[in-house]
Amino acid sequence: MNPMEPQEPQAGEAEIPAVPTRSRLEPVVLAPPPERVEPLNLARRPFLNSRPVVRVALLLWLLGLALLLVDLWQFLGYRERSADKRERIARSEASDRRSVGVIERYLGQAEDVTIERQNLIEGTDRDSDVRESRSATG
Repeated sequence: MNPMEPQEPQAGEAEIPAVPTRSRLEPVVLAPPPERVEPLNLARRPFLNSRPVVRVALLLWLLGLALLLVDLWQFLGYRERSADKRERIARSEASDRRSVGVIERYLGQAEDVTIERQNLIEGTDRDSDVRESRSATG
């Protein structure tokens, strides 16, 4: 079965009726006009279509104002929280400085004790009686 070759209609198949065509010489019949035709007046209500635009603009302004208020509220909360955190950081740094001061004081005392101990040991090594007693016992 080749689609390019014309085929004879078989028995049982109906032929498709042809669409009737008009000749170009026949006049075209138009629908009758309505009884009352109003002329197109675009200026009759000029602001009718601007209302939705004004409503959308007003809605967007209100939304922007609401976002501005939320942003301002968040910013003020941030400043308050950051001030609290700065205060806590300052307190902890002061506490750290006090702790470092105490530790340095104790280390200084320990160094003083070590130096005194070394001075005592060196002083006893210079004494000839102490050296002799060490060598006699040792």
